[in-house]
Amino acid sequence: MQESIILDILQEMGALDNDVRSQIESYAEAGGISHEEALDALNIMTIEDCHLLIADAVGVETVRVEHLVPSPEALALLPVEYARKNRLLPLNICDGVLTVATDEPSETGRLDSLGNTLGLSIAPVTCSKRQLEQAIDHWYSATAHAVQDELGAVAVQVQAEVEKRELVQSRSSFTTGRPSLTGESQVALLVDSILSGAVSAKASDIHIEPLQKRLRVRYRIDGVLSEAHSLSSNLSLNIISRIKVLGSMNIAEKRLPQDGRIDLVVQGKQLDLRVSSIPTPRGESVVMRILDRSSVTISLSELGFFSDDLELIEKTVKLPNGIFLVTGPTGSGKTTSLYAFLNTLNNTSRKIITAEDPVEYEIKGIDQVQVNHQIGLSFAAVLRSMLRQAPNVIMVGEIRDFETAQIAVQAALTGHMVFSTLHTNDAPGAIARLIDLGCQPFLIATAVRAVMAQRLMRRICSHCTAPWSPGPEEMEFLEAGIHSGQHTIVVADPDPESLRLARTMLSRMNLTVITCNSGLELATLLASRRAAAVDMVITALEFPDLSGIELLDRINAVKPMIPMILMSETNLASFDKIGTYNIRAELTRPLSGIELIGVMNRQIKRLPRKVISSALGNLDLSTVSWKIGRGCSLCRGGYKGRLGIYEILRIGPEIEEMILKRASTQQIRTRACDLGMRTLRDDGIRKAIAGLTTLHEVMRLTVENEMEQADSPSLAESHS
Repeated sequence: MQESIILDILQEMGALDNDVRSQIESYAEAGGISHEEALDALNIMTIEDCHLLIADAVGVETVRVEHLVPSPEALALLPVEYARKNRLLPLNICDGVLTVATDEPSETGRLDSLGNTLGLSIAPVTCSKRQLEQAIDHWYSATAHAVQDELGAVAVQVQAEVEKRELVQSRSSFTTGRPSLTGESQVALLVDSILSGAVSAKASDIHIEPLQKRLRVRYRIDGVLSEAHSLSSNLSLNIISRIKVLGSMNIAEKRLPQDGRIDLVVQGKQLDLRVSSIPTPRGESVVMRILDRSSVTISLSELGFFSDDLELIEKTVKLPNGIFLVTGPTGSGKTTSLYAFLNTLNNTSRKIITAEDPVEYEIKGIDQVQVNHQIGLSFAAVLRSMLRQAPNVIMVGEIRDFETAQIAVQAALTGHMVFSTLHTNDAPGAIARLIDLGCQPFLIATAVRAVMAQRLMRRICSHCTAPWSPGPEEMEFLEAGIHSGQHTIVVADPDPESLRLARTMLSRMNLTVITCNSGLELATLLASRRAAAVDMVITALEFPDLSGIELLDRINAVKPMIPMILMSETNLASFDKIGTYNIRAELTRPLSGIELIGVMNRQIKRLPRKVISSALGNLDLSTVSWKIGRGCSLCRGGYKGRLGIYEILRIGPEIEEMILKRASTQQIRTRACDLGMRTLRDDGIRKAIAGLTTLHEVMRLTVENEMEQADSPSLAESHS
């Protein structure tokens, strides 16, 4: 677009006529150069004058980019490949506005796309193409190497009296000339660059680790660590001392672990950094957890639940009393989920108190207490005091010991709703963990309302999705997800002997069997969530409560065209409309085991191949459009952002009875799945089918977890 604009402008000014314009266009085409370069070569106008003219026409400032010093936080916003490909150099961030140098200010499409991606307003300035390319090469190499070279002469010790200053300052004007930095300001500049780069990359953690010959800086982005910087080992002491000063830590103490906290504002976001240092043989290793205060306002609908799970969660958190536990490893998003629960309940009609270690985010309208073990203010101590404050809702950061668990259970039994976390791999494992801590099974069964296990998985980048087909390894993973590798058959008959015979014979065929002794029970079951697991119905037609065509109509209304095998003592042809149902075969009553096996051997082959868990329903692989991220300049390996996968165990009457009988974790898990619980694998596959993540990501997060589940002990074993 800029190629024609400059000639249009000159022609409108009367500086060119059609003949001269044609000469310029021919010269540019023959030489493979731009129109502005042709104007310069023909001594009509310099390249700089061309840019001044274009910028003035479109209302964009012209700059000499070689005289500008981009801020580190601005440079960190764009990957070098993207900057070079699109010839864009980020210069400065101020009040949510990113100033960008471009050689084509009239190409607004690229700038609008960049602004939408970054969530910032874009203010363009212009310069020549040659200047811009040189500046991009210079500053992006400087970010990784030149600053480190400058710091080579920095003194080994950074003075403890270095004034604590704000980490990232938005530059309201451009600095002309390359600044002459002191040693302290050079260290500060490098630390600022590390921090702002992590925030721009949406990292959750920064790891600064002294190795034998270098200082390694890694960012954890979307749950995966990747190396961001490799610095000279001579800088280790300087950088770590700088971070410890900012975190109000003792820089003289290098033998003991320390914790600190840094508050800062980056790109308009209020952030907290939780700093942790530990001594190693090569120096102190520092990890900084980045906490974004904006995430404290997250709602349940933003956690990534499908509608059915969201409905279940909303009902559970609004119960007047009980315990709702969230489980998972460190970094799985448990705290974010708890805050979302509290945001849902936070209104003037409820008194909410939390006990946290530490208080990660402050929420208006909620009393939050910081646990301090050094002065004896433990979770249990805070909980005891909480109950004297007459709260409606209590949140305990983590149940770590028997005393805390005991008080939480008592609080739930005396009319309080209690939210807390446990470190277990899945939802059913929380029951065994509470018994490990010393809680009685009858109290757990009475107090606990639900347990939710969760993980955070990477989301497919929306800019580079592509179709993909599973290979043998993925197919093996999908087929392993079928619970016991079985189809589920419902058998309904008023005769107990027929039900017993059907269960015995079908179980030998490696089928899961559910029995009903009335027509209403069958219709109710097929209308419930458990119907998703049902593959076929074998039913009698004569029931005292519901029989004949009425029964078939009820079945067809809730489970349209489900395969059916009918058992009857009469000729089915005598029934009106019998041909309108999906009836696969007939069996005579009283039921014969040999006839049943013969019919089922033929009918099982006609059922769709199950490739995912029965908790998700039957799915033919050919109907799924799997997706994968190819990788682009706006993502990391095809992924951008994260979403949750969840496993929600609701403690109903059957699960309560199993807890009282000290059933094993595996037994509880199996029965919960029969009752409709989706495992982490199930929810992950559902989200892969929906195109939100990839099957590889589901495998990465769930395979190891399931291997650990296979070795989980029974409740009795764990308590003995």
